[in-house]
Amino acid sequence: MPPKIKITKNSEAGLGLARVAALAAFEKKASDILIIDLTKIESAPADYFVLCTCNSTTHVQSAASAIETACRIEATQPPRSEGWEALEWVLVDCFDVVVHVMSAAPRDFYKIEKLWGDGKFIHLDEKGSFVAEKPVAEKKAARTKKIEKGDTEE
Repeated sequence: MPPKIKITKNSEAGLGLARVAALAAFEKKASDILIIDLTKIESAPADYFVLCTCNSTTHVQSAASAIETACRIEATQPPRSEGWEALEWVLVDCFDVVVHVMSAAPRDFYKIEKLWGDGKFIHLDEKGSFVAEKPVAEKKAARTKKIEKGDTEE
């Protein structure tokens, strides 16, 4: 079980809250948990997005409830949420952190990761560890450079 993250006055509050939300999703067995750091993107509606996928409406409800509770405890202001009627995509808005709890179909359809591909990606792996990744835009640029050099092997 990963350690609980406690936000302190010395920590980066937004990233700390995003990690709290991601770990709450992990504890409820959500999959494909991703934090997108949007702090370098001027037009971003929040500093961090947290995305996770659930298997059923009951799973969405359980994960979203746990995330909302964790964020209510850790955040300076209580989160707002919506999407509870259909339980396909519940949004938990903690102002600087927006959590998207989604079933597979909406996650595949809306492709939020691609929309915000310039952000930094931090995955939560199956062991509950945070793993940083290059932004999608950097990966595409590196791939384009390889192709221009004639190196097509991955």
